[in-house]
Amino acid sequence: MNYTKILLIGLFLWAGVYYSPAQNNITITDDVSHNADASAMLDVFSISKGMLVPRMTTTQMVTISNPATGLLVFNTSINSFWFFNGLIWVDLSGDTESLWGVNSTTGDVYLTDLETNIGIGTDTPLSKLALVANTGADPDEPLFEILDEFGKPIFSVTSEGVRIYVKDVDSKGASGGFAVGRYGTAKGVPDTTFFMVTPDSTRVYLKEQIGKGASGGFAVGRYGTAKGDANTIFYTGTDSTRVYTGLSSKDASGGFAVGRYGTAKEAGDRYMHITEDNCFIGIDAGLNNIANFPLEGVNNVFIGNEAGMDNIDGSANVYLGNWAGHYNDGNFNVFLGNGAGANSNTKSSVFIGYNAGYDETGDYKLYIETSNAGQDGALIYGDFVSDILQLNAATGIGGPPDLEYALTVHGNAIAFGIWDVSDKKWKKNINTLNYGLDIVTQLQPVTYNWRTDEYPKMNFTEDRQIGFIAQELELIIPELVKTDTKGNKAVSYSKFTPILVKAIQEQQKQIEELNKKIDELLKLIEDK
Repeated sequence: MNYTKILLIGLFLWAGVYYSPAQNNITITDDVSHNADASAMLDVFSISKGMLVPRMTTTQMVTISNPATGLLVFNTSINSFWFFNGLIWVDLSGDTESLWGVNSTTGDVYLTDLETNIGIGTDTPLSKLALVANTGADPDEPLFEILDEFGKPIFSVTSEGVRIYVKDVDSKGASGGFAVGRYGTAKGVPDTTFFMVTPDSTRVYLKEQIGKGASGGFAVGRYGTAKGDANTIFYTGTDSTRVYTGLSSKDASGGFAVGRYGTAKEAGDRYMHITEDNCFIGIDAGLNNIANFPLEGVNNVFIGNEAGMDNIDGSANVYLGNWAGHYNDGNFNVFLGNGAGANSNTKSSVFIGYNAGYDETGDYKLYIETSNAGQDGALIYGDFVSDILQLNAATGIGGPPDLEYALTVHGNAIAFGIWDVSDKKWKKNINTLNYGLDIVTQLQPVTYNWRTDEYPKMNFTEDRQIGFIAQELELIIPELVKTDTKGNKAVSYSKFTPILVKAIQEQQKQIEELNKKIDELLKLIEDK
């Protein structure tokens, strides 16, 4: 008698499992009236309970030794049924048997079908992974986020842009903030750095070789905007680093944002703010211009810490240097230098140099200096309205200045106190002047006044003048008269010197000859 078979049948009957020797199949049920299906080796039947298969993690599943084809488990790491198809583990919850796979060595889950796209928020994804915002969603609502261990965002993608947040602590990592560039390029390599903003950090590097990609490095911008677009806001070639904003510069999060947790676009401590209207680079550069949105000025370029910080609505200004244009709210100014134009109340002025034009309150001024010494202390001062140019230093033209004179011209003399270049080695075709006194006797000196009322820009004086009429002098000594492209004539009075010397020599010769004749006549008289 087979006691083992009797014992086994008894256990099944006691547990609600029935074995049918004739049919050679088994039924497991809580309903004694149910008979096993003839086609099933094992028939599990119930209308009030389910069936449990082995439950295990992904790691436990992939470590099963030599799994049989068709082996079934419930993966508690993913919460889905998986079976082994003879080659890989396959997720039964997928639309197809081959949609998801698990690497038998690492336990990594991957998409097995190379032609399949994944859509979230869309059933027609056009890319490998497509995320579509909900209809009517807030533009700042994240589509995708990466959070740190405290649940704070590090990387956030919204329907209007990308934001990267940097912790407000000293960062010692190799690529804090974000870094786009060559493999292994560190922030301490100055000879290859193309763009860097710290602390810490915003860095963009390019490939060492010439790139032919459509958007190497990184590109953030409007739909379909290419690097050759006329509206490009920021671009670094080869090839490429590109940042574009939306067609409107007022977007809440267009382009990209890098900052500390919770830092909004209206907060202070900016390093760079570039729109279609203005370009501000430096901490708090153009700060109050931005804060005055939407009434701020346009066409401004402020570069330097606090450059143009208090320019609220001025336009068409260029301030370059720390504190350049600080507390200035004018228009059409150009300030170059640390502190240039600071604390000034001016418009349409040009200040060049350290603290040049500091405290200036007039308009249309020119300063070139390295201090705030004012009109008489500046190296060069000018007034664009009055057409005045003031040089507060000895000046040399064509050579170094003679400190005894305000102006020294090396070349053709044009006024008293100016030296001529007259070395023989620079001259050729030298001939002795053969006329003098006869020419001088033909000249007609005159006295006159300038037409100050008709030619105010010439800065003529009201004093009575002595000289010649250029047109008359030109008929006698044309070498002394020069005509410009407008037909205006000028006289070189200094060139009279050689002629006068010749005239004096001729006159002296005549005097000597007369004296000789007088002596002869006196002797004749004495002899008589």
